[in-house]
Amino acid sequence: MSRGRDARASRGCIPFSQNAAPVRLHIRRNPGGLAPELMIPVPPIRTLAVLASWLVLAGAVAPAAPVPGSSLYNLKGRGNKAQPTTDPAAAPPPAAANRGPVAPSDETLTRMIRLRSRLRNLDMKWEDVNGDEVMTAFSANLGGGRVTAESHINWTRPQGAHRARIRLENVRVSDFLNATDIRLDARFDTSISGQLDLSWTGLRMREMRRTLTGGGVFTAGPGTISSTRILDALADFSGIRELRRFDFDTARLDAKAENGRVLVKAFRLRGPYMRTNLKGSVDLESDALAMDLELELNPAVAERSTRIEVREGFGLFTRLAGREGPGEFVEVPLPFSFGGTMAHPRAVLKSLPSGPPERKP
Repeated sequence: MSRGRDARASRGCIPFSQNAAPVRLHIRRNPGGLAPELMIPVPPIRTLAVLASWLVLAGAVAPAAPVPGSSLYNLKGRGNKAQPTTDPAAAPPPAAANRGPVAPSDETLTRMIRLRSRLRNLDMKWEDVNGDEVMTAFSANLGGGRVTAESHINWTRPQGAHRARIRLENVRVSDFLNATDIRLDARFDTSISGQLDLSWTGLRMREMRRTLTGGGVFTAGPGTISSTRILDALADFSGIRELRRFDFDTARLDAKAENGRVLVKAFRLRGPYMRTNLKGSVDLESDALAMDLELELNPAVAERSTRIEVREGFGLFTRLAGREGPGEFVEVPLPFSFGGTMAHPRAVLKSLPSGPPERKP
């Protein structure tokens, strides 16, 4: 054991495992008694900060609950007054500049600590670019799959411009949402793959959300979506109990970020009895949702409705559209869109289109 490690051990500095949050518990004796401190050394802090580069890129729009009184280098125990902290999203090594003050309740540190603790085998590549410390690549295991990235994230100049190309390969949606603290009103049983090409300014979550630009495409399937107010609204409107759960064969999400919002150009799901497409936007700061849902049903599903007006009306639509075969789908005009937030969507009434339903090719 080295002299430095001996000295740390004599002070009660206890290292945690590498797979857990890379922190140390330091017991310090004060005049008033023992005071525990949670010590986060500089290299793991750098690790946490750069993880913000894909935590928000992945669509992390729901603010995390802050850790009251937390700070970057010391999360102090009882009996210690909380100290001012440096920028938790971009605390460079001592030689680096551009560190700014931030309130201890800033969400950035909270979210990054949680993210770091949920990743496995995190590996980063750093390069010296004209004297600046720049992360050019990183990878990690998550949810039975793999996250990899090519990036240009300047640690020395955190308030500058950054970019990353992030790839997800067969990552379970539930693990991805848990790791990134994204709160959705739905239960997903599937894995996703895709790529994000994005750029942003700064390394604080709020600044990143405001300046984020770019886009990406994800695919998934087969899988299941359940426990969501959106499907519940469809089931209540149609009287078709089976619509509370969506067993799909394929899914594709095409979205881009601009002006502080994620614009969902198309979120298509295809199953044996139902097809859906969501279009709209999500505000990255407030989590406000504005979505329109396109729905197509197989005639066999409509016949299971408990409402006679739905069965008869859908039969009329089917004949008008000329889609009466077993493998046909007919568009169903919905009297509502969806507002609220991603965690708590709500149906919003809208005017119905006039005329017969559109015939799908």
